[in-house]
Amino acid sequence: MNIVKIFAAILTVAGMLLLIYACFAIMNGTVENKVTILAPFTLGAIFFGGGLYLFRYLVSGGRVR
Repeated sequence: MNIVKIFAAILTVAGMLLLIYACFAIMNGTVENKVTILAPFTLGAIFFGGGLYLFRYLVSGGRVR
């Protein structure tokens, strides 16, 4: 179970870093290709949400509320 918690932590941190990168890219404003902003934002949201969902599942002991 500890390996799953480590995976959830890595997933959550990776999502946060991708979202921070996307925010910096949006603030730069000189991006010609919109995929360079959309891809990290989408992946960051998915990773961050997945990591939080996995943490919630692990903390609740597998019971879905």
